[in-house]
Amino acid sequence: PCYNVEKYVAKCLDSIINQTYKDLEIIVVEDCSKDNTYEILKEYEKKDKRIKLVKNKKNGGLSFSRNAGIKASTGDYLSFIDSDDYIDLNFYELMINEIDSNNADIAICNMKIVDEINDTISETECYSNHEFNLLNVINNGLAASACNKLFKKSIITKHLFEVGKVNEDIAVVIPALVNAKKIAFAKDIHYYYIQRGGSIQNSGFSDKRFDIFYGVEQTLERIKNCKQYDEIKEALVYNQLIALLLFVVVKEKKFFK
Repeated sequence: PCYNVEKYVAKCLDSIINQTYKDLEIIVVEDCSKDNTYEILKEYEKKDKRIKLVKNKKNGGLSFSRNAGIKASTGDYLSFIDSDDYIDLNFYELMINEIDSNNADIAICNMKIVDEINDTISETECYSNHEFNLLNVINNGLAASACNKLFKKSIITKHLFEVGKVNEDIAVVIPALVNAKKIAFAKDIHYYYIQRGGSIQNSGFSDKRFDIFYGVEQTLERIKNCKQYDEIKEALVYNQLIALLLFVVVKEKKFFK
């Protein structure tokens, strides 16, 4: 999904078209950008026949664009790359290998957080030094992100992304993780998440941030029959509250006058 990312989208697409795994369908959804994003995407469409460019008729937001991409997809697996982020060049090769060798529905890798404001890079692991399992992934806080994962299409498309909501990943990704017969961890590769001024996650505090509670409520309804429901509920609520306090509220100086 692309909206006003003329400074970032070339690096993002270069990291995808140059993958060691070549059998890719690259769906790019242009969400009525006001800068030169669309012109850049048209050039990439000419450059690589695997790119399928979809242009929204009106600005619909991240969830709308992701759903449009899902609708346009024909592959067996899906991943979601934000247009200001990028991935290691062997990302798909290793993720596919982990799914195949473990007969898994989902593969997950670690993230590197690239803070362009402070010019720093830090690694965030999808689970600490514990056993790799669903509960430990959720307890480590990265479970809600759609971006550092490769999903079997049939398991991630049971629910669409909620249009008009922020933190929209949670009610789609957590149920997919819960319903997966097996989750695999792909080590030694990374998804690079860019923290930049003006992005959704760095846009400060507003009433929209309370969408996080709507997302949690919707998630819990969708996993209510899970055997680990109580444990997952506790971990989910805790981690989403921590995310809200640490990554959103602390950016608002008015709270600390």
